[in-house]
Amino acid sequence: MYALKVSKDFSPMPYGRTYAQGTHSGEALREKIESLLRTGESVTVDFDGTYGVSPSFLEEVFGGLARSMRGIGLDRDMIRQRLKIESEENPVIVEESWLFFHEAAERVEAASKGL
Repeated sequence: MYALKVSKDFSPMPYGRTYAQGTHSGEALREKIESLLRTGESVTVDFDGTYGVSPSFLEEVFGGLARSMRGIGLDRDMIRQRLKIESEENPVIVEESWLFFHEAAERVEAASKGL
């Protein structure tokens, strides 16, 4: 299990959706999580200690993860088994992160079935 403490291993002030908005963007964190998942690792992403994250940041990380899951050789169930999202300081982060993930995963799955 790899523990990714966002405030220490990434940034205490993650912001933005894409690299164009900065190096501590949702796109950058998503790519970091994807690289860990690709190795077969289970990953815990802990947001405690951050100064808050925007919904667009979380959507890029976790919605983006759902959109790229086939490209990294995983499906929704595999990611749910291997990814843990934590925040004791702000549990809404966990709820929103999984909501963004599942909404995007449903769209990806529907598109692959031609719905």
